[in-house]
Amino acid sequence: VVIEERDQREVLYFKGARLGPRGVEALNPAFDITPPELVSGIVTDVGVAGPPLGESLGSLAGRVLMVSR
Repeated sequence: VVIEERDQREVLYFKGARLGPRGVEALNPAFDITPPELVSGIVTDVGVAGPPLGESLGSLAGRVLMVSR
């Protein structure tokens, strides 16, 4: 899998002002690949889904339906 590198200015600048020291460069990957055995939960805007994921994701999906009504 090729991981896209985004422009380093996205992390070195804020509203046009440089935050990082001059001469410092930054890596800014668009995403990462985390091995599944290192994932202990999935954080969402309505809660955290943990093992067993099928059950907890189903519970969170119910919350989403309640919030959006």
